[in-house]
Amino acid sequence: MRQAMALVISIVLGLLAVFAMKNYINREKNTTAVPEEMVKVCFVKRHFEAGKKLMKADIKVLNFPAKSVSTDMVKAHELIEIAGKILRREINREGPLFHSDFLSERRKVVASIAEGRRLVSIPVNSTSGVSGLIKPGNRVDILLTLTSTEKSKKNLTRTMMLLQNVSVYATDSQTASIPERFGLLKKKRSYATLTLSVSPEEAALLTNAVSLGSLSFLLRSNEDFSKTDFSLSVDVDNIEKMAREANTLRWKTARP
Repeated sequence: MRQAMALVISIVLGLLAVFAMKNYINREKNTTAVPEEMVKVCFVKRHFEAGKKLMKADIKVLNFPAKSVSTDMVKAHELIEIAGKILRREINREGPLFHSDFLSERRKVVASIAEGRRLVSIPVNSTSGVSGLIKPGNRVDILLTLTSTEKSKKNLTRTMMLLQNVSVYATDSQTASIPERFGLLKKKRSYATLTLSVSPEEAALLTNAVSLGSLSFLLRSNEDFSKTDFSLSVDVDNIEKMAREANTLRWKTARP
């Protein structure tokens, strides 16, 4: 009986020793474990509604477990890419930002078109496009030069004012939504098309004018809202008279 009791006690003591050793090993592992890798991720500071523009001041950067970071999450070094972008959906959480939270450039363009306006692209060259000086957001006047193919007509060529004070939405695919700080507007000075913001009627007029003759674009100040007489039309019969009148006016308004 005493031998059986001693055996039981020995087994119990052995189990306790094993348990104590296991706890000790676990504690040692925890104290020597490698710290979890963290990544800096962008978070919103408060609730935002869809369609709102998210600015840099609305964003905070926090550490986030690297193993939980997805490719869609906005990392700290990508903050400059999303600042100023428009949210495509409501964000009702103080959580991480995702690239999919924002409108794509294509959707952003569509969302920015004012009601009743249309975008139409017109081909240009270095001469008609003012040598690459036109930028998105500028305003232009448009001249149309028509050349008659009928030999019986005396006045073969004439130039008229087609539209005035037209807003330029883009040069090629470059819009004003891309900040100049990235240098994109400064690097690219040439373009093959101008995209204009016009009414549907003006879009039809421009489309037909392109097929009838050649267009020239006159860059104007965004602060200039003066109107040129729409009856202006220059041809071989009146060009000499109009030149004299133009020069007389120039000398009257000339500044030293």
